[in-house]
Amino acid sequence: MAASAQRASLNEVDFLLISPFSAMSLEEKLQFADHLASTQVARYTSKTSQNELLECIFEVYEKAIQDEISQAPFVAVQADETTDVACISQCVIVLRYITNEGAMVERFLSFSPLIDRTAEGLEKLLKDKLEPYKLENKLIAQTYDGAAVMSGASSGLQVRLKETFPHAHFVHCYAHQLNLIVQQACSSLTPVRIFFANITAFATFFSKSPKRTAVLDEVCGRRIPASGQTRWNFKSRTVHTVFEQQDTLKQCFEKIKNDDSWDSVSIQQAHGLFQLLSDPDFVFLLTFFHTALMHVDTLYSVLQKRTTDALITRQAREKFCSSMTEIKNKLAIDDVQPNPDTRTRRPQRTNNIQIATQCCDIMMEQLKVRFEKARHLAAFELIDPEFFPQFNDTFPQNQLIIASEFYPMICKEKLTSELIVIYSGAEFAGLKSASSLLEMLTKNNLQTTFSETLKLTQIAITTPVTSAEAERCFSTLKRIKSFLRSSMGQARLNALAVLSVERELIQKIPDFNERVIDLFASQKGRRCELHFK
Repeated sequence: MAASAQRASLNEVDFLLISPFSAMSLEEKLQFADHLASTQVARYTSKTSQNELLECIFEVYEKAIQDEISQAPFVAVQADETTDVACISQCVIVLRYITNEGAMVERFLSFSPLIDRTAEGLEKLLKDKLEPYKLENKLIAQTYDGAAVMSGASSGLQVRLKETFPHAHFVHCYAHQLNLIVQQACSSLTPVRIFFANITAFATFFSKSPKRTAVLDEVCGRRIPASGQTRWNFKSRTVHTVFEQQDTLKQCFEKIKNDDSWDSVSIQQAHGLFQLLSDPDFVFLLTFFHTALMHVDTLYSVLQKRTTDALITRQAREKFCSSMTEIKNKLAIDDVQPNPDTRTRRPQRTNNIQIATQCCDIMMEQLKVRFEKARHLAAFELIDPEFFPQFNDTFPQNQLIIASEFYPMICKEKLTSELIVIYSGAEFAGLKSASSLLEMLTKNNLQTTFSETLKLTQIAITTPVTSAEAERCFSTLKRIKSFLRSSMGQARLNALAVLSVERELIQKIPDFNERVIDLFASQKGRRCELHFK
């Protein structure tokens, strides 16, 4: 058949050539397309048939994760809410657990339209979605953002859900908390608020005019990213770009000022921004926040990883505080040294250093206060290899009490005996994380010998500290349910989301295609019998 006809056939069945069928070779795809183009019986490419096939895919996927969860020792749930392109409130649910192979995974469960956005409505939705998985004794953590309807201590979702799942302890998403920490540090002081208001002016100036953008591309060769209103990691990108492009931005503004073809508003704003880049106070804060926000970005990137747990977060947190302390110490040294810039008066330079020091103090203090609210996370220090030498000298009774209080499924006496052996054992000295401890216990068949330590390690790894996976699912939602597909049904949306989010899992299931085809063929109402007899 002609190449154009082949391309047309492939486009017609594009829905079949995604995730589960993408393992087919090009020759098999062309044969399949040729079959669809030449068959005169039943092609099953209508919207109804597509939806039925997608529903079968989603049903087979659900059965696969049910099998995984049935063998998982513990499960955690993440949930978040957003509005799609059709102005429908969508609640995404993600489950986190350790598979039978020992791998920690986060599985997309579904998008669900959220009609009742109260805590009671969210509770009913989550219970309905979790009910088929029978998690009464397995659900050990729930992670949401800081919205009152989610995290409320008296009648929020986390309190209501805990009535059914008593061991599902709540963790306020650390990524959201980090955003609040930086926001607090950057909004407490008037000079800092003015600085960030001025920083946004750079992106705004060029985003309003294609002519200005053309000059920016010509001189700088790089765009200035817009800063978000609530996401401080977006503001950091603007700070980094302006800091790195100071000289070229000055050239850009000079070119606009000296060109008679520009309007008076552009010239006025370009002159104002040029003056900002020449202002010692602005440049000082620009340099400081460029350095400080780099460490914030590093911590934020750790929190975004799927493998991040409470122990990894603690280590990243300590590194962040250490970096902030180094910045403070450097500021103190600079304050007593002679002023290299004669344009800045000594009192003003000292004032800038005090402002920067206060920002560091606020971030470190807020980090300590916010990240230590979840008391049950202290129990995981028991299996943190970094503390093994210290705990070998002084056994951590406080952490042991917390572990037995929040996780009664663990035998306190047996755990104590096991930990004493682990703390003094040379074979455990080289471990780096809870994951490495779990791997060692599994590979050496020590699951029975250190059964309670194994439970605590599994709980620590399963407990999520961020809802980043839910945010990633929202990105998938925007790609799938676009403006041109705004009327897509919920069942089709979930099936397509599964094919995108869980592509690797689907490709690893050896008989996935056969199970989908058998389920599709067994449905009633077919005009022809699809099963071979």
